[in-house]
Amino acid sequence: MVFHIMLYELKRIFKRFGSIMMVFIAPAFVVILTSAFFSSYELQTMKLGIYLEDKSLPARLTMKLLTSFFKGKSVVEVSKNFNDLLIKGELNAVIVIPKDFTQKLYKKQRTYLPFIPSPVDLQVASAIYRVVNSLFADLEGSAFFDPQILKYLSVDRGYPSPRLIMKNSKKSIDFESLISPSVIFFSSVLVVISLLSLSVVSDGERGILDLYISMDLKWWEYSLGKIISYTVLGFTISMLACIILLLITNTNIPVEWVLILSLLNALFHSSIGFIVSSLSPTRNIASLVAVSLTGLFFFMSGTIVPVSSLPESFKMVSVRTFPFKIVYVLRKIQLYGASGISKEILYLLLWCSISLALAIFLGKIPLRRK
Repeated sequence: MVFHIMLYELKRIFKRFGSIMMVFIAPAFVVILTSAFFSSYELQTMKLGIYLEDKSLPARLTMKLLTSFFKGKSVVEVSKNFNDLLIKGELNAVIVIPKDFTQKLYKKQRTYLPFIPSPVDLQVASAIYRVVNSLFADLEGSAFFDPQILKYLSVDRGYPSPRLIMKNSKKSIDFESLISPSVIFFSSVLVVISLLSLSVVSDGERGILDLYISMDLKWWEYSLGKIISYTVLGFTISMLACIILLLITNTNIPVEWVLILSLLNALFHSSIGFIVSSLSPTRNIASLVAVSLTGLFFFMSGTIVPVSSLPESFKMVSVRTFPFKIVYVLRKIQLYGASGISKEILYLLLWCSISLALAIFLGKIPLRRK
């Protein structure tokens, strides 16, 4: 009977044009949109302006330092009329090197460089502020800001500077490959919870629950049929998202582990979606809870909000949640390989087992409600 319910649910999903569109378009939309956001969220795309009130050699070498540190095209010298560029977002920030810069260097006095951020993409300006401050702090006490030494320096482009590269024990990997795969899981969450959270309520409204009761259907058969069908759906969506991600980006991911983790992800969120649907008396409440949980899971995964920046109490909760752990396990495999992840896999299986058992048990509620 469980198998028949599963087939019936899948037929219901794929009979509706809207559901078919969601299944095939949602993964593509989520992958393309989030990949674009992730690839643009880096300091290499920023624009920093330098306004030189002091035209001396030390001032120009300080600008050269920032130009070399970030990227040649990212740092530009600007005139005093730079406010319009900041307001329009053409520059993320401007650093002013004041007239007394060199004078204070000779006097061994601390110099303060005014930093003016743009109201557009303030998070990028914040990142620039922190990075530049950290750079200057690291150079404090070194020969770089000694004007007696600076005047003897010359720039030779023949000596390349070092570059960082992300590496693990087997192959090179970049940040896009670490961040982008989270959309494989999120696209499944988005569709599964959205559809399944309304499924039980819809069964009650259409009289399907009355039919099941007249057939003497057991509550656990009803629960399992629903959960398995949406687990299959969620896994299929994750695979579509994975294929799209591999086609449109250079993302390097361990496909065999993505398959395993996608199955666990689909099972967990199908169970959560069924729990929401079973406990919700109306369609409106089910929709509201589903949207709230989807947003909460996305933030808890650490994809948008850095977990390390959360208050300690929130951090302790977040790092123990399923959405965070499943993304963490994939990244750990990418960086260090699959050895040493048995505890994390067991932890994910525990989450899946608890949510599945609770969802099956709560299958009693909609049938008894009738």
